[in-house]
Amino acid sequence: MRLITFGGLRSVCPKASYKKFLAANIFRVLMGYLFLVNVLLVLIQAEDVLTIFYDVLALQFVQQLDDIGFRLARLDVFGRRMQRACTMRWFDCEFEYHKGCAKHKMMLKSIYFINMFLFIAAIVVVSTRQMNGYYFCKELTLDVGDGILEEAFVNMNGSFEKWVLVYSYFNGVFLRNGTHAGRPVYKEARKFDRQPYPPPEDQGGSMFPAVVPAEIKYCEDIKAWVLTHDNISKSEDEDDSSSCNWLLRSPETDSFNVLDASGKWDMWVGVLGTTDVSITCNRCADRSDCNLNGECSDDGRCICDNGNGVNYFGEHCEVKLRDDCKTIIPEHANYTMSIEHMSSWSNSNEVADNGSDSNYNVWDDIWQEYSRPVFSSTDNNERWSLIYSGSRWFGMNLTGKDVASKRWRTSVSNYHAFWYRAYEDTTTFVSDPTKESSPVGVDWYEISDRGEQFGPLGALSPVQLYNQTGRGLFRCGGNMNKKNTVSSRHLSTYDRKLTKILK
Repeated sequence: MRLITFGGLRSVCPKASYKKFLAANIFRVLMGYLFLVNVLLVLIQAEDVLTIFYDVLALQFVQQLDDIGFRLARLDVFGRRMQRACTMRWFDCEFEYHKGCAKHKMMLKSIYFINMFLFIAAIVVVSTRQMNGYYFCKELTLDVGDGILEEAFVNMNGSFEKWVLVYSYFNGVFLRNGTHAGRPVYKEARKFDRQPYPPPEDQGGSMFPAVVPAEIKYCEDIKAWVLTHDNISKSEDEDDSSSCNWLLRSPETDSFNVLDASGKWDMWVGVLGTTDVSITCNRCADRSDCNLNGECSDDGRCICDNGNGVNYFGEHCEVKLRDDCKTIIPEHANYTMSIEHMSSWSNSNEVADNGSDSNYNVWDDIWQEYSRPVFSSTDNNERWSLIYSGSRWFGMNLTGKDVASKRWRTSVSNYHAFWYRAYEDTTTFVSDPTKESSPVGVDWYEISDRGEQFGPLGALSPVQLYNQTGRGLFRCGGNMNKKNTVSSRHLSTYDRKLTKILK
């Protein structure tokens, strides 16, 4: 365009349109810029140099397809008509060379430098964001099954203790927290409201030990994604940390995205075992990602529907609670258990003393753990609760806990079934493994004996009527509960009923 002026074109080709001439050349420039953009995308997305080489080679081939087609047509590959069209001579013109002025030359050089600057700037920005984990999933949900490690070595204040580790205790939300080996690190979130756990020193008001969250990260030593914990080891051997101290590990991979690692993982259960690991990103694109039970917001989060007799919970609104199931009744006992509202706790608007002012900034007033509502029964100063703990419902005796105290609220907000030793210390009844939204339709067992003679969960005695498998214990009691009232008979009645049934 700089060499062929409007006047020059008119003098040589009077019938030619200068506007069309300009448009043709502008499109050629745009094609060049599109090629540069494609190269930039290739550089950004490639994981190795060989991939860049093949992708650029493919781009070059695609860019030359029109020239290849033209040459083949001239060789009569596509028929005589195409050959005549491609060999027909329209016109051949020569234009006088016009030496450009200094301003034009300076402008062209400036365009070259501007292109180079923009290209390098784009690479730097994207590379920096990649190193900071900006493009990775910000929040994910982990499900590792129901495997059990009977002797997990837990470092408590410098000395090791042997605890039973049920891996499903670590199911739930993990939040992106920094990077390692150029890949994101995900740290376990609270089961209460899916927010970060406060530092251990800020959990001093809890009734239970401080919770230290687990991590999912990439281990370069074994080239795999791992679930790891600084305070939990497979053995007392200090050298175990050289292999990333993993509890679960993915197959060997070079992937930068942990979502690619879903599937069969190795699980340490005293020996090497396997389990199915599900990892999903807590980001929605449309209503279907919210299981049609909520709306996808502009920031990619599911806003669950509530009303019309149903409440939905969970990051993808996958947990459904009908109003008629907010109170549940066992088949063969005279008591009820109802969902518990935090507003029923006196002074519940106070902030727990753990360094956070968002303890009760939850989606609903309903007390939740592991995205499931908690069902409670209180009477005669006794408190029993059914709390979901990753894969099973636990029937816990929480008698004597002061729900009006800050210690109670700190404990509730930081609840973790493993670190609170919930199964060993307070659980009397346990359900089968389940993903159901409530205890309804799930078989239950009384933990009658514990010790080395018995399995890791103890001796389990069925409590269903007639000991029938699949009968379930609880049924929906209708919309009996009121928001600030949890009316029921205490669970000691349950024990008397059990004695008659088991005889």
